[in-house]
Amino acid sequence: MTISKLPFAKLPFILSWLLLASVPWGAYAESRSSELSGFVPRLLDDNTAFSAGASVADARLILVEFSDPTCPYCRAVKAHVDELLSDRRDVRLVFRENPLISAMSSLAAIALVAGEKLGKGAAMRSALLNVPRRPSMSAVLDLAAEVGVDRAELERMMADEAVLAEASRRFPQHTFSSDAARAIYAAAPERQRVLRDAVYAAKLPLNRAALERVVRDAGLEYGTLSEAMFSAGIDRILEYNYQLAHDLGVTGTPYFVLISRNTTVVMRGWDKGLIDTLLEDLSD
Repeated sequence: MTISKLPFAKLPFILSWLLLASVPWGAYAESRSSELSGFVPRLLDDNTAFSAGASVADARLILVEFSDPTCPYCRAVKAHVDELLSDRRDVRLVFRENPLISAMSSLAAIALVAGEKLGKGAAMRSALLNVPRRPSMSAVLDLAAEVGVDRAELERMMADEAVLAEASRRFPQHTFSSDAARAIYAAAPERQRVLRDAVYAAKLPLNRAALERVVRDAGLEYGTLSEAMFSAGIDRILEYNYQLAHDLGVTGTPYFVLISRNTTVVMRGWDKGLIDTLLEDLSD
């Protein structure tokens, strides 16, 4: 049985889509100033996000966006966000990539193929039943070791070009949203926005081969970038965003926290009228 046929494999994807489909854009906006005041330093932390627009000092309104690179609603909202940043010089956007839709990352798919090449396919399938929501290389290797797969051999096989090509070919349905988020954060700070724009504009499904093309088209070298994508530093950023989203009660994307000197508002989806109202209030 392949990963794509495991009963759990598509469940998070289906649940996310059912949730998103039931909530119209802009249908949810709630002022939670007192509750969220303690979250503001975490939301604005520069070490775990990147930003565009006005500086913190000059921004009258800060939008913190939790977004999934392969979420169609996030992709549609991006045009509105870009327009707002273009029209206003007093708005700041903090990007927090928070993949929610993809049931498995490409790491799991690659690990399965590599395990099969080592004659450990059944053991790897068993190990991947316990794969974390955002598996790191160390987590996958630890799980493999628990079922008797040699860590060093598996890691070597996972880097084999033939294995990578087969994983991409066999699992084209994987959206690889976690990998796309990793690539964005692994890029140099001055290139992150460029790569994010390219990722969000790319045709879905975004499998490994497609992600490589997107990275190259953005003027970056995938081989160099991939070395950093699964580093402990990127693991920490994604885990930080995941934990922050969990603590805030984020259950779908796009999800915004709007921060001004007067209030803190949660906005699920996009509500331009709400943003305009907040900016008007700030101008009084």
